[in-house]
Amino acid sequence: MAESPRAKPRKALSQSSSSSMVPSSGRLWRSRSPCVSPKTSRSLPILRSAQSLPTLPSSALSSDFHVPAVNNSLLQRRLREWDSVSIFEAVPQRRAKLLQYFIDRCSGFTARELDRDFNEAASLFLARLTSWFRLTYRLPKTYVQLQLSALGVFLGATGGSKFALEFTEVGGCLVLVDILRTHSLAVGFSAVLNVLEQSSAIDIEEQGKELLVYLGTGTQHIVKDLLALLKEMGSNFRASHAFILRQLLMVPAAEPLENFEIVLTLLSSTDFELQSEGQQLLMVILRFRPCLLPQITTALFEMLGNHSSIMDDSFLLHVVDCTTAAATKALNLILTQHPCIKEDILRNNVHLIATKNLACMTLQLVRTESAALLRQLFEDTSIQTEIAVVAGSDIVNSVLFESELVRRGFSKRIRQRLNSISIRSHLHEMKSH
Repeated sequence: MAESPRAKPRKALSQSSSSSMVPSSGRLWRSRSPCVSPKTSRSLPILRSAQSLPTLPSSALSSDFHVPAVNNSLLQRRLREWDSVSIFEAVPQRRAKLLQYFIDRCSGFTARELDRDFNEAASLFLARLTSWFRLTYRLPKTYVQLQLSALGVFLGATGGSKFALEFTEVGGCLVLVDILRTHSLAVGFSAVLNVLEQSSAIDIEEQGKELLVYLGTGTQHIVKDLLALLKEMGSNFRASHAFILRQLLMVPAAEPLENFEIVLTLLSSTDFELQSEGQQLLMVILRFRPCLLPQITTALFEMLGNHSSIMDDSFLLHVVDCTTAAATKALNLILTQHPCIKEDILRNNVHLIATKNLACMTLQLVRTESAALLRQLFEDTSIQTEIAVVAGSDIVNSVLFESELVRRGFSKRIRQRLNSISIRSHLHEMKSH
């Protein structure tokens, strides 16, 4: 009897399922040896299986990577399509194209979505990708950035701790270390940062930051690259970058950072973690370059924004509020370690500006940071007296003893009183007293 056309795919699928890649029991085969060492890579199951798979015509490339592999047949076709391209091509453009399709379609996927896209066998593709990365990253013409971006899809996937474990088990981290130790250190450093940017796992990010700090110690051009990235201040600059920069600057042999203005841009970020790193960076700069104290404090004074002129622009108002809160906190930190700036604070009426900012209702941090600065200044009773004259003794009491009231915000009547403060007129009034 003639065999049914529909029986042929089933028969082919049944034959392929007997291999070690997708066992009949339904449990996923998990590779532990695709990237052990260059000497053993030729005998790997993945590469051996690739030799037995037929080569697809170039016209068929990309077809199976554009759609999810919702069944075993499509999964086998997708893996066959990948394996049909030699990993030792001088310029493996076809495989790079397939990888770009994968990145464009699967970026942002969770671990569950990746498994669903590969019919519960995403680990098979991760093993192939890691193997290609392991065997080609030292070649003259390679796709390290593209490979790391694809790895970042797996390592950055929500709930993808199993992918991180598999990547580590097969030696992926050792490859990253080797990249960082090559002559193209800056390129490798940026590539690893790219992986960290896409990683949502806290433990991976923390270990990655420590590794990069260790490897970047004593390498001044890494600091320059991070500063260049900071200067662009794009969305790619994250708190992890600022943390690495801060740790590298704290090394005794590190070259002191002269251009503190570039660090001040972090205080204008709406990312509070990035703001905190910026404040700590300023403290590191002052630790090694105390002569910059007057310039830094003056710059911070100028960052205490004027809200009255931008009330119609809600986004700009939010940015100014964030900047004001961050600059106020930075001044508070500096005042703690450098009490000598108190005279500059009084001379520039920053204590009056902080008092007026207690009326801010658009961002709680503006009030709480302003109160924290005033609380430290109130150790000088003469400043308490001045603020009592300018704003009322109830404001002084609230700052000192009613932090919860400051956090919630003052009544409309008290806010009107605070907003009516004219710094120059009250300065003259205090001089007349």
